[in-house]
Amino acid sequence: MKRIGIALILVLMMLFLFTTLASAEENFIIFKPEKDSTSEKVLPISGQTEPDSVIVVFLNGEKKDEITVGASGIFATQLELTEGVNRISFKVTFPSGITKTFTKKILLINEDQMSTSILQLIKAILILK
Repeated sequence: MKRIGIALILVLMMLFLFTTLASAEENFIIFKPEKDSTSEKVLPISGQTEPDSVIVVFLNGEKKDEITVGASGIFATQLELTEGVNRISFKVTFPSGITKTFTKKILLINEDQMSTSILQLIKAILILK
């Protein structure tokens, strides 16, 4: 009987541990940027995660910021993008000690080039008619 009680306690402890580990990843949300492309060179970033987490922000592999998240769980920063595809990575260390990395790609579009490309496309379509 004593062995069954000990086994039950161990199983419950393992379930609690795995539940805590599984929920850690679900508690990292990026509010902004909402889209995968922008014409703004300076990109505001915000989100929410577990309070007391530490987030290291990388842009194209280079460390740009380190944030210790407060009691609300809300974090914010901004990055200066380079033209083309920008890879933003968030290395999050949760209070439990678990570290996860989340990545988002953002395309910085040069509006002048985009306008020129659209005009060239329209001209090409008109020529083909």
